[in-house]
Amino acid sequence: MKEELEEKIKSMVSGILNITDSFDINEGFIQLGADSMFFAKLQIEIKRQLGKRLPLKVIFSNASVSMLADEILGESL
Repeated sequence: MKEELEEKIKSMVSGILNITDSFDINEGFIQLGADSMFFAKLQIEIKRQLGKRLPLKVIFSNASVSMLADEILGESL
C-alpha cells in the first residue's frame, strides 16, 4: 500500500516539476527544484487524486515523497 501511494505522489511531483528522470523518494522537494507554487499545486493534486485535504504546512513539513506518504498513511489510520 505504501509503495502504491509513493508512486502516485512521485508521479504528481514529476508532473508538476516536469521531471523526466527517476529520482529518489527520499530526496527533498526543494532539492528537486520545488518553489512555493509547487507546494500549492501538490496540495491541489493530492486533494484531486487522493481525496486528502492536507494543509500546506503539513506538506512543507513532510517535504519528500516518502515522508509525505508516511504522513498520509498515518492520518488515515
